[in-house]
Amino acid sequence: MSQWVIDGIRRGIKTTLYPSRPESAAGVTPGLPAGGPMAAATGAALVERCPTEALSQRNGDVAVDYGRCVHCYRCLRGVERPLNWQQTYEWAAIRDSENEFSPAFKRSLHVIVVDAGDCGACLNEVK
Repeated sequence: MSQWVIDGIRRGIKTTLYPSRPESAAGVTPGLPAGGPMAAATGAALVERCPTEALSQRNGDVAVDYGRCVHCYRCLRGVERPLNWQQTYEWAAIRDSENEFSPAFKRSLHVIVVDAGDCGACLNEVK
């Protein structure tokens, strides 16, 4: 499955008009969790719903670890008070110096592909 990523990088295949226009293709993410201030009980309930422990509570805020988030929407859907979301489809980020790769990988591109497949049981659990 990861061969399509490598092939695209090697060939430079362009399948979208991004970044000159916003991406509107089906399946594009509607954003990403932003976290922020939240009542203790509400924040605790959202943290509990997160299957990857990407959410945590700190000093009255819900914090998001984007390295762990798999975009399951459990903090957005099916809850009385959803987590704030950034309305963007860009997940790329420049890593801070604390988390830099070793010198051998300084020019590397780290691509994470999450493919949940067709998991009917998983989809029923999220609803």
